[in-house]
Amino acid sequence: MKAKKLKKRLLVTTLALAVACTFAVPALAETTTDYADEQTVIATDVKATSWTSSKLKKAKLNLIKVASYSYDKIKLTWEPLSGVDGYQIYRATSKSGTYKKVSTVTDPTKSTYINGSRTCGKTYYYKVRAYKKINGKTVYSKFSSVMSAAPKPAKVTITYAYAPDTAVTTIAIDFKTVRGATDYEGQINQIKDGEETGFRNYSYDEDGLRRTFSTYKTRLAMLKKQNPSGYVSITTFENGKPSSKRLTVEEYAESKIGKNQMQISLVQDDSVYQFRVRAYRTVNGKKIYGPWSDTYTLKETLNIDEIYKELRQYAIDYAAENEPRWHYEDRPTGNPQNSNYYSDGELGRFSIYSKQEDVIRLYKGGIETYILQVVKQGGYDSGFLYFSRVGVGDWDDHFSTNEGPSIYYNAFMLY
Repeated sequence: MKAKKLKKRLLVTTLALAVACTFAVPALAETTTDYADEQTVIATDVKATSWTSSKLKKAKLNLIKVASYSYDKIKLTWEPLSGVDGYQIYRATSKSGTYKKVSTVTDPTKSTYINGSRTCGKTYYYKVRAYKKINGKTVYSKFSSVMSAAPKPAKVTITYAYAPDTAVTTIAIDFKTVRGATDYEGQINQIKDGEETGFRNYSYDEDGLRRTFSTYKTRLAMLKKQNPSGYVSITTFENGKPSSKRLTVEEYAESKIGKNQMQISLVQDDSVYQFRVRAYRTVNGKKIYGPWSDTYTLKETLNIDEIYKELRQYAIDYAAENEPRWHYEDRPTGNPQNSNYYSDGELGRFSIYSKQEDVIRLYKGGIETYILQVVKQGGYDSGFLYFSRVGVGDWDDHFSTNEGPSIYYNAFMLY
């Protein structure tokens, strides 16, 4: 019996020692981690439930990006930490300067901050740290690495490029304006026969003269010099009758070129034209530039068949209501210089880069004038509309050829 009891006691003692050893190993490992040397903990490797004061103090926040957000704003982006209470943003005006806290972000899931009311063109330096309340005390992580940026105007977006009011010598570039811009600059790249000029701020018109981009503000400055009174008198026509109108130079400038637009004179031929635009803000006499817009390529978008169909029907309807003695007569078309057809009314040229709605709007007026005048003057009582695409050396009308470098459309009422 004594032998059996001794064996049982030895077994119990052995099991107790085994159990004690099993739990002693993790305890030893935890103790070793707590007293490790002061290495920085990789913040993204730490679980939300494992923050201790010592771990958070060793963690270093990862500041990913600091960049201009607008002419007076800078945006910070960092990698958020799970389980912290928030972040503190510090700023200085030099890398080694005095950093002051500018904001506390109390949403721990947030990973961006926009610092406003900054001076355009001035460089600011930032660092960020996380914080958490542990056992009633606020504990901070290490600061992130320092990153810097200077505010500048935002990136411009070009929305459209076209010939304003069907002009065959001018191209307009429409864009979205950005906050704080003093004005805008444009560049053009011409591609012809596989050769590129590269982006530059000028082009050449039909006379070979160098032309630069014009904006609302540059046009306004010119008009103010030309009209020191601050006003411009123009003549308009209403119901065929002239009338005088007085505009401020600001109103007149905007009637010629929009505040969200720039224009340039160039040869409209078979070249490929690319444009880009950037904003700038003038600070203490210095221009602070924003980034260039994405490249915009000028394209032909006219559908002559659709234009012809709509204007043909307009001529028929207008004549029926206003001058029934004239009627539209469909006939086989030919070139304007063809001796079988004569132009009683040249409606004028329009650019291959015109807006379709501009062509229709402008030539409706030409059709009205033609129908009323040709009948009133005892001319022919019928006619038809014709469009001719004119290239270099092509016939422009019954009497002349196109000797210039441009390609365009010419519109006629033939009889």
